[in-house]
Amino acid sequence: MIHVVVFVPGIMGSTLRLGSDLIWPGSASSLLLEYRLMPDLLRPDLVATDVLRTFAGVYSIYDPILNDLEACGFSEIGAPKTLYIFPYDWRKSNYEAAAALAKTIDDIRAEHGSDLKITLIAHSMGGLVSRCYLESGDFDARPGMACVKMLITIGTPHRGAPAAAIYAAGIEKKLFLSASQVQQLASDQRYPALYELLPPEGEPFAWPHEESTAFAALNIYSRVTADGIGLVEANLKAAKAFHARLNPAQRPAHVRYFTFFGTRVNTTVNVSLEARGTALRTTPLRIDDAGDGTVPLWSTLPGIQSMPVGQEHMKLFRDDDLRRTLAILLEVPGRLVAPSLVHVVANERVVETDKVVSVALLFPGGTTTIDGSVRWVNVPAEGGPPELAGDAAKVQYSGAPVDKISLQLNSPSFPGYYRIEFVDETGEPVVPDEIIVQEPPAWVASP
Repeated sequence: MIHVVVFVPGIMGSTLRLGSDLIWPGSASSLLLEYRLMPDLLRPDLVATDVLRTFAGVYSIYDPILNDLEACGFSEIGAPKTLYIFPYDWRKSNYEAAAALAKTIDDIRAEHGSDLKITLIAHSMGGLVSRCYLESGDFDARPGMACVKMLITIGTPHRGAPAAAIYAAGIEKKLFLSASQVQQLASDQRYPALYELLPPEGEPFAWPHEESTAFAALNIYSRVTADGIGLVEANLKAAKAFHARLNPAQRPAHVRYFTFFGTRVNTTVNVSLEARGTALRTTPLRIDDAGDGTVPLWSTLPGIQSMPVGQEHMKLFRDDDLRRTLAILLEVPGRLVAPSLVHVVANERVVETDKVVSVALLFPGGTTTIDGSVRWVNVPAEGGPPELAGDAAKVQYSGAPVDKISLQLNSPSFPGYYRIEFVDETGEPVVPDEIIVQEPPAWVASP
């Protein structure tokens, strides 16, 4: 029996092209400035051509997990082909993506025959796309469905992500888009995917700011609350329709679910709403160690095998324990064994200049002594040696065992590709984090 893996990326995780022109995420140089291809990004005729693998050779996205899958014996080339990448238009409804996934799986089944086992590995929103394919019932009769044996999700907001309300309301930026650009895209009725990341109706994640209300839960799907936040009714209806298609009890009996979810990172866990005239001031409540920076701990699937890993949302698949476990699930134990490493973890992938960044130093197994320094290192996209950016911050500790140290760092004043490094004087091997520092939008920079 041939074992095939299909990898499904998350929102914003597929490249979008207009002919030969790369529209998302744009050229490497443009990522350091305000995103200037917004009119093209709103065009409905863009085509998803690949997952985001790496930027400019210095900023990795999905390369690490794809390389690990290759190390496990799954290949995008050769005969038989056993690793398939499923890029999709992440702006449109996840139901459309699920229908496209169904066709891809049918094509794989036609290529390999019925003596086939398919494992879906999905990151973030890709897990919802995969669940829609498996749970909606609309694709049960398709020829490829019987070949799917397992769904492994990594950082999927199974019960929604409160941060989606913040993005949809235009409060915060997301990756290379400014806050207003995120809102513009999310408000377009042709592109409801971000709204489909909202917690479903009945999930109590939003409540009034005033203590006198005893924090009674508010329904963001109600017209009054949605209008106060600035949400689009048509996209809320699309989100409700999509949520109605998800029910893990309806998955095919032959499909096993296994989920990885992130911990140890400062994460939005709920949304506070404060009346300001007819509007509602929308404020995220962030708590340390409450999730992976995007998806809170409470957004897991009850009754499903789950494993917590201490990493940021876009780096969950770099975690040592996840990699070891993934190899076991793929029935190639020992392929991804690695020594326990100290990890530097920031809770943002893209930040603006001169902003405060939350950073964690993770020490697997704990440590009683820390003696080192944290520093920003600029990595030129066009090549050349890395350069220190500013002074290093000393980090020292001695005492009872700790497995995490939290820090607040100021981002550099100049845009560029950066590493946040921890130089450990004790000689422990350390994995740095990678961040793109971007110019703020012109309207923010103006007095």
